[in-house]
Amino acid sequence: MKKLYIYCVLPFLTAVAVMSQSCDNKNLPDFMKSEGAMVSDTIVVKPYKDLIINNNFHVELVKGTSDYIVVEYGENLIENVSVKYDEASSSVSVSDDTKFGMVRNNQAVPKIKCSFSLLCNIFAHASVIISSDDSVDVRQYVFDGFIGGLDVVSNAPQLRLEVADGTGCYKMAGKTDCLDIEAHYTSIVEAGGLEARVAHVESHSTGNVFVNATDTVYAEIHHTGDVCYKSGAVPVLVARKGKGSLRIMD
Repeated sequence: MKKLYIYCVLPFLTAVAVMSQSCDNKNLPDFMKSEGAMVSDTIVVKPYKDLIINNNFHVELVKGTSDYIVVEYGENLIENVSVKYDEASSSVSVSDDTKFGMVRNNQAVPKIKCSFSLLCNIFAHASVIISSDDSVDVRQYVFDGFIGGLDVVSNAPQLRLEVADGTGCYKMAGKTDCLDIEAHYTSIVEAGGLEARVAHVESHSTGNVFVNATDTVYAEIHHTGDVCYKSGAVPVLVARKGKGSLRIMD
C-alpha cells in the first residue's frame, strides 16, 4: 500500500499544488487522447452481501457472475486471506494470515454485464459493458498505476461516477471521453461530456468539480472547493462537509 501511495498518489499531489482553484474554463484539465485500457485483468461486481465483521472488515460476496470476494480493511484491500461465506447463516469467517492487496479467484473476466443497481469495481486493466436498461454505480481505483475503461451502450438511463482515482476513459455510443483525475487528492474533477442522465462526482480534498451543461450532478465536497457548472446544468449539492460553494461557470 505504501508503494502504491508513493508511485500513484504523490504525482497527483504534486499536480495539485500548481492547479488553480478558480472556476474559469481555462483551468479545466485536458482530456487524454487514448481509448483507455481494454485488456481484462480483474473485475469485481458488488454488492451481493455487505457484512461487517471483526475489526471492521468489509466483506462482499459476488453472486452469479464470478467467485470474486473482496475484503476491505479501511482503505486497503487484503490478499492471501481465507474467506468463507455461509449463505444459509449469512456468516463470514476470515483467516488471520492477511496482507494488503487483492483477493480474487485467479481467473480473468473479459467483460461483465452489470445488472440493475449493482456496483462495478474496476481494478487494473479492465472493461465493463453496461447495457441501455441498466442503472449502475461505477467505481474506479488505481492499482499498480493502471486503470480500466468503461463501455456504455447509448441511452443508458443512469450512470453515476461514484469515485474515480487515476485516469479512465468512458466510451458511450462510439464517443470516447477520458478523465485524468484523482478524486481523493486532485484539485479538479471533470465530469463533462458524458451522455448519461446522471453524473455523481466526489472531491475528498481541496478542489473544484466541473460539470457540463448536459449533466445532472450530485456533488459531495468533503473539504474545501467549488462545485462549478455551466449554464443549463442541473446541480444538486447532496452534502457539504467543510467549506465550499456552488457556482455557475459561464
